[in-house]
Amino acid sequence: MATQELPVLDCSLTDVVVNADAKAKTVGDLMEMKCVGLMAEVPTDTAEIVFPAAENKYALHLLKMIKADPGEFTASVTSYLPGDFKGQEVHLKVGERVYNLRNLEWSYGSVLEEAQQLQKETVEPPPEEFGPFPFYGPIGEAYPYWIWLALLVVILIPSFWVGRMLRKRAQKKRLMQTALSGMGSAQSPVQDFSKIQRQVIRNTDSSKEALIKMLDSLDTGFRSYLVRRCLVPAFDWSESEVIKDIRKHHPKAYQAAGGEVLRILREFRKIKNRDCNREDVDQLLEQSRRTVEKLEKFL
Repeated sequence: MATQELPVLDCSLTDVVVNADAKAKTVGDLMEMKCVGLMAEVPTDTAEIVFPAAENKYALHLLKMIKADPGEFTASVTSYLPGDFKGQEVHLKVGERVYNLRNLEWSYGSVLEEAQQLQKETVEPPPEEFGPFPFYGPIGEAYPYWIWLALLVVILIPSFWVGRMLRKRAQKKRLMQTALSGMGSAQSPVQDFSKIQRQVIRNTDSSKEALIKMLDSLDTGFRSYLVRRCLVPAFDWSESEVIKDIRKHHPKAYQAAGGEVLRILREFRKIKNRDCNREDVDQLLEQSRRTVEKLEKFL
């Protein structure tokens, strides 16, 4: 449906000041959104904000309804994506109806950028570095070539593994920074995942499109929980890499539920390539719930 054909709601955003000393909003900070206009039904907490532009998926998220009447509502919202957003096309989906939200402008900063800036301001400068004296060695001595070859192998093999480890660590840090910059939330990881579970349980639509959407929500919610709780880039790494990282940094959690995590991630990947039914959704919902409960005991 084209934007001009959608019913229009006039909206405004107001900051919810939690910390009076805060310099600027960062991802996860709350705002109140107030909208006025003709609506066919009163919106509830199941309403969701959607963006025609896929890259703005996490730019504005509806948390809960504060007050809702037939022609006006006030909701608590936040953003999980840093940046300045002006003139964006924003829609509100209430059941099967979609409304165009007009006059919305907001700006959020990154939690990581603020932390990095604070670290630069507070950490003392490194001490002055002195270069090593040159190493001259036994000049003029003649050695068999195999000694030099063995020495080269001894140097290269450890260097290869150390370099590989450092590259892997740098890759993980980069992926985690990208993932967490869009996942700031006022709720804990397990609370966010429980919210998604409740939404799936309340959804009684058994159409193919609805089931696919529920599976995508469960998959995204479970991976988001792993990213925030286990600090592993679950959206970018393979299942085996995710499990290896959990086994290395959270051995007790791995012993308790490592196998279940691996099976659930593989099942989410496989089920997207075949037709599914409500029973499949309910099974994955229950398996993921039990797995998160086990992980929470050891994290």
